[in-house]
Amino acid sequence: MPHCHNFNGHIRIYLPDEPSKPGRPEPKNWDKDFVDLEWAAPKDDGGAPIEKYIIQMRDKEGRAWVDAATVPGSR
Repeated sequence: MPHCHNFNGHIRIYLPDEPSKPGRPEPKNWDKDFVDLEWAAPKDDGGAPIEKYIIQMRDKEGRAWVDAATVPGSR
């Protein structure tokens, strides 16, 4: 049977803010089936390290954006 405990006190919870947007991606190298992109990190990380960037591209057949790649935030 689970035990319940009463707690009288204060709990401090830290919730980081949303980071600012990264810089605009710039193509540095490309061919018919790949592109290398570079961008500047966000000016404000929101108080926590950027864990990853999700690269999206527009689906050729439609107007939907799809995830194309994920890269570490420490790139």
